Amino acid sequence: MVSLPSLQINSIDDDHLVQQVVKRGLVGLSSVIIFLSCAAIWSIYLLTEFYQNEVQLIAEQESLLHVMRVSGRERIVLMYSMASEEDSFKRDNQRMTFYSEGSKFALARIKFIGSALAKNERDLVENESILTNATRPIQEQIVDLLTKGDDKLALKLLKEHVIPDQKKLLQTLDKLHSSVEQRNEKIKQKAAFMGNASIIMLISIVIVLILGAIFIIRKTTHRAFKLISQLTEARKTLQRTNSELIQQKDTLDHHAIVSIADKKGNITYVNDKFCEVSGYSREELIGKNHRVLKSDIHPDEFYQDLWNTIKHGNVWHGELCNQCKDGSYYWVESTISPFLNSKGKPYQYVSIRTDITHLLEAKIEAEKANQAKSTFLSSMSHELRTPMNAVLGFAHILESELEGDQLDSAHEISQAGNHLMELINEILDLSRIEIGHVEVSLEEVDIEALINECLKMVVNIAQSKNIKLQQHVKISSDIRLMADRMRLKQALINYLSNAIKFNRMDGEVIVSINSVGTNKCRILVEDTGPGLNEEQCTKIFNSFTKSDENTNLIEGSGIGLTITKRLIEMMNGKVGVESEVGKGSTFWIELPTA
Repeated sequence: MVSLPSLQINSIDDDHLVQQVVKRGLVGLSSVIIFLSCAAIWSIYLLTEFYQNEVQLIAEQESLLHVMRVSGRERIVLMYSMASEEDSFKRDNQRMTFYSEGSKFALARIKFIGSALAKNERDLVENESILTNATRPIQEQIVDLLTKGDDKLALKLLKEHVIPDQKKLLQTLDKLHSSVEQRNEKIKQKAAFMGNASIIMLISIVIVLILGAIFIIRKTTHRAFKLISQLTEARKTLQRTNSELIQQKDTLDHHAIVSIADKKGNITYVNDKFCEVSGYSREELIGKNHRVLKSDIHPDEFYQDLWNTIKHGNVWHGELCNQCKDGSYYWVESTISPFLNSKGKPYQYVSIRTDITHLLEAKIEAEKANQAKSTFLSSMSHELRTPMNAVLGFAHILESELEGDQLDSAHEISQAGNHLMELINEILDLSRIEIGHVEVSLEEVDIEALINECLKMVVNIAQSKNIKLQQHVKISSDIRLMADRMRLKQALINYLSNAIKFNRMDGEVIVSINSVGTNKCRILVEDTGPGLNEEQCTKIFNSFTKSDENTNLIEGSGIGLTITKRLIEMMNGKVGVESEVGKGSTFWIELPTA
């Protein structure tokens, strides 16, 4: 195994260092006497440099405050933009910019706090920290709400909480900026004063020369001891850090396939896992180009895109198929990170990969098994329909010829056969969807007219349970959706049938239409049934799932909602449910408008 080189710091002879410091101090004293004028000029230079550094520090602080103020305002603008942006891709870009501006703000704030500040500025920074910590969770909550599409609540939180706190924060930053400017003026005044004092210092320097030299020696000795302590502590820290890095590398080597390549793609390092998976020895790989592992699975454009990404200093992440020494293939989840020099150009590339060959094979097998299952269900359902049609036919003949108890028995046979035929048809629909034999044809659909058609089709079963059907339209009555009219009608009838079937006697079913943003519409079917708990809501769209605990009392296959979900998703929509136990459930369909 190739390990990181150990870092070592030689021990420091403390006594020898002190002796050298004292000796140099004496030599320095003599030098000061000889070169008095040079020392005076040097002192003036040091003072000038000191105040230049102070002015530069203040300029950096003003720049950091400017970044914080601009980033704070920009984040508010971005949240408003996200609230009004309908394009999900643009909204995602705005969300990334929002977090990027937050990072700029946080980085500038850390640098500002770490710089030299006055006491009143420290107090203002603490006030700013309180405002920032109070505002951050709400801002992140607003971004999450905007990402989920809940613009109203996000705008409410933005106006009620973030804007007032942001104003206070900007006021605090303005006060900090004023304080820094005042300190800058004081520094300038001190610089002018010290310039005049330097002239006086030139006159008096001869008198205080010896005392100053002695002070320098003592100060230098003290700093020497301090330096010894710091170096000793640094040696311990480096040794500890080196040990931790070695352990981290060992952990990484046991889990991942790691390699390093130069800027031309030639391999300079591989770990044992790399050799184990690829079948090559380390000696066979070092100095070779990564093309030695290239398979014929990916097109040339794939590798060109990969190389262009990392060559421009960006991290590439994706799935990659490599070829072993024996010619077999293996798949990896790969991350390639370029290391940049001072000019921002890559000088080497570090690749960390995870072998996912077995996962992909398992996924393929699972897909084959699911395809076989769907094909089997489809075949069996077709085989069952023929004898079932015969059973239903004979049942109808018996119903027309029998009387009394025998007629009731014939009715039972007919009802059971119809229920079984419904189950077979739904299994056929589900299997066709799963094996890709169902296509949808998107067109403009008058949703209000379609809902009226569906309500007429279920009105009889609603009247049998004395259930009241209502329709509420909260948007323009001529709204049109992009959908497959027949399949959307099938989905709505399934929702309405379930709302009636699982409702209580004398209950209600309410169908409403709401707009979602500017280009989507949501159809809601609300009932007054027993409702669903949280666990049932998460499983209700799974195959062969019923909401009622006593499923034997209510007819149904348990796959109607699964079919509905698949059909709506094929129409670029989505479905969902909101429910409360004891109060009822609301099933919804969301589709794009025309």
